[in-house]
Amino acid sequence: MRIARLTPFLLTVALAAACTPARPSPSPIAPAPSASQRLPTPVPTDPATPAPTPSAAAPPTGLVVRLTTCSHTCGPTPGTTILDDGRIIWEDIENRATESQLTPEAVQRVSDALAVPELDADDDYQAELQPGAKPVGRGATLYRLEVLRGDRRVVVTFGDPASYADEPDLWIIPPEMTILAAIANQLQDPVAWLGQASFTEDPHAHEPDRYLVLIDLFPKVGDDLGFDADVDAVDWPFGGPIEGAGEPVEGAGGFGSRCLVITAELADAVIAAEAAAGANRQRRLWLSTVEYRWQRADGFVQVSIVPVLPYEQGSCVDLAAGVF
Repeated sequence: MRIARLTPFLLTVALAAACTPARPSPSPIAPAPSASQRLPTPVPTDPATPAPTPSAAAPPTGLVVRLTTCSHTCGPTPGTTILDDGRIIWEDIENRATESQLTPEAVQRVSDALAVPELDADDDYQAELQPGAKPVGRGATLYRLEVLRGDRRVVVTFGDPASYADEPDLWIIPPEMTILAAIANQLQDPVAWLGQASFTEDPHAHEPDRYLVLIDLFPKVGDDLGFDADVDAVDWPFGGPIEGAGEPVEGAGGFGSRCLVITAELADAVIAAEAAAGANRQRRLWLSTVEYRWQRADGFVQVSIVPVLPYEQGSCVDLAAGVF
């Protein structure tokens, strides 16, 4: 049994194809072994407490644009993010997050390119079939653009006209989709678009200041597929037991999900504790997930870590809502 996390704009596609199955009720969980009973700081919310209603996230200060894309297999990615102070974070050819600094003139050029009416309000633009058309099966690239309009956060999702170019007579491509895809193509390769002279420093690895930890709990499922480590064997720096860490949150799967935001230093400590218990986390992945046996609860646990971008604000519940 494995659960895949989806980006927000992919959920609309996935939900159109299938209904979400009801989750079984959590089964009672045996107490954690004494070695894992360190109290977190702060003391975690009782796992039985209903998840808090996410607060209205504050407008993302400092954001110029964030682009994410999805094709074939989908999940959270670095994408391209540009901030009004000139910082730019984008995905290199090896899917790693790279950072540099843009000149004020380059930031203005980006802002000018985004000044189109198609980005004035939340919307979704997708290709539609011509009446009676019978296309072949296909994958399609999807885009998501997040921008600021005054103090309003605007999110627009749209498809890529290139995904339908082999059957042009079968599809109706909205003009908005063509306009926005052109912007997305530029943002995907900012060096080619803006030119080397627009960058005031050499690109280097992006080192986040904060990380979001997502914990999905699967008790009483009898999963014995062979994990590298038991979750109770990890000396979690944010405290234990694992089902009490952080705050409850609705997630992509599991009989219960938790979240917390940690510093980069604490993320390093988590990875070291995992390695000491025999688990290996691929730190350079944008979203890294390690699966653990949960012998105490006859199940397993997924522990995922994803960077928090500089402009992102709100509680871990707010931030987690942006991952799914």
